[in-house]
Amino acid sequence: MSLNWVNTKTLKKELHITNILIVFMVAVYPLIVIDGPLDPYSGPRYIILAVVGIIAFLKLFTDRISMRDIVYVPLAFFILFLLISSIMAEDLTVSWIGSSYRFTGFSTYVFCVLLFLLAVQHRQPRKVLPLMITCAVVVSVIGLMQYLGVIFDQQDFLISGFYRPRSTIGNANWLGTYLVFILPASLLYYLEEKRIVWLITTIFIYAGLLLTLTRGAWLAFAIIFIIIAFLFFRQNKLNYHFGVLVVVLFLVTVLLLPANDWNMLQRVHRTADTVKETASLEGDEFKEEIFRLPRTIYWLDSFESIKENWAFGVGPDQINMELSKGYYRDKMHNFYLEMAVSMGLPALLSYLVFLSLFLRRQMNATGFILLIMLLTYMIQGFTIHDVVQVMPLFWIVLGLLWGNMTRAGTEEIEDTFLAPEEKEISKSDLETTSRKNNLFIKLIAIPIIVFCLIITAWYFYPSEGTVEIPGVETYTGQLRGFSYHGYGRLETNNYVYEGYFKHGHFDGYGTLTYSNGAKYVGEFKTGLFDGEGRFITADGKVIEGNWDKGQLE
Repeated sequence: MSLNWVNTKTLKKELHITNILIVFMVAVYPLIVIDGPLDPYSGPRYIILAVVGIIAFLKLFTDRISMRDIVYVPLAFFILFLLISSIMAEDLTVSWIGSSYRFTGFSTYVFCVLLFLLAVQHRQPRKVLPLMITCAVVVSVIGLMQYLGVIFDQQDFLISGFYRPRSTIGNANWLGTYLVFILPASLLYYLEEKRIVWLITTIFIYAGLLLTLTRGAWLAFAIIFIIIAFLFFRQNKLNYHFGVLVVVLFLVTVLLLPANDWNMLQRVHRTADTVKETASLEGDEFKEEIFRLPRTIYWLDSFESIKENWAFGVGPDQINMELSKGYYRDKMHNFYLEMAVSMGLPALLSYLVFLSLFLRRQMNATGFILLIMLLTYMIQGFTIHDVVQVMPLFWIVLGLLWGNMTRAGTEEIEDTFLAPEEKEISKSDLETTSRKNNLFIKLIAIPIIVFCLIITAWYFYPSEGTVEIPGVETYTGQLRGFSYHGYGRLETNNYVYEGYFKHGHFDGYGTLTYSNGAKYVGEFKTGLFDGEGRFITADGKVIEGNWDKGQLE
């Protein structure tokens, strides 16, 4: 029996719930930045991830998906060990949600796993990847404009003496992680389809990656590019287009070197000088210099924590280690060590077994691209930690890869950009799908409303208390959720501020006293001198007047 046009259209909308969620996460989620009581880069994304995760759960529940594949065994153990670690943590709220800046608690991993399960059901991963690439180009272009001072003041992006853009991701290192994760997909699309559009997207993403000055991401890309070159060499695919790609990437690098007074080259030279000086030492001097490097300190001290908490760790987002040499860290700059410290060795082992199931030869081009993206993320994990801005995208790629792998040998996989042919849909299929989706709609409203009410109450309800990060800062005063909001006193190693806050920033009247004796008394706005105020330098000179965004008018 044929269906009328209206019913067919309705069915298509119902069947595309999975597609809509996946498309939203890969094409819109990386662009979201919302200023407010939460960190504008991580807070809103956590809430959005939670809402999408709840919808994904209810969709999977109503569809009654099968979970009999071997991949779900280590995944289940990982979630179990993660849950035990969360329950045993000192601060249950933080272990569930995550810290106010990170938002990588137990719930974040659960939502990511739900996205993984949803992505497994997606039958056209080839249509998802171009959206990821396009979004990465937008993010990269924003970063390029920040770096060159086209948008925003470059001083906003001055970190450790270098201009480093953060785009919509919130941190130069995290931006590097995001771009290096997507870059191989764009590169491989060009090598496979030989279309100029993919060469252009590769140029933009690569340029953005370079200007993040993220050495770990640079190294990860170098390694993955060598792997790609080796695989293409074995298959006799090192053709003209591969040569064009190499030349173009080289030219982009050369053209960007002079930007911002050779900022990128200075970064390379400083790294090279450090390596050269360290390599020139011998014996005890060499060991002493190696152990003096910050990341070496993080990693070595993390082993001590693992010895003490090897079973279940200290809890998700609970790392607050007083390291040797006076360093304090809440992340280990190594995803694997961080997981061992925060969740325990059993959780890490389960996670590695889970990932190992994906490391096999792929049956089609789409699977190969997804596998290379997975390898890139795993390599980058040796020098960076997971963040809520990028984690969901990685889990979606895992889901697309597993779905592609499990269907490759049993059904025809669409491996082109062409849309599949329309298939006739029976009336019984329509009625069954309609019943499922009606149930889905009824179930979805209540948990989303409850979640939003809880989040609203938690993050906007006023309270008072003390927040202490040992060795970093101590705040005593009014709060809104995790944010400093209202009147309070903040003490750090460099300054003491007493006055009014708004969503974590100095905002209103206050007194800022620096460790060298300099002092500002007056009005602030979003953390800057703004309004009437008086600045007293360390040598007693008084500068008084009206300030605008940190500058005296």
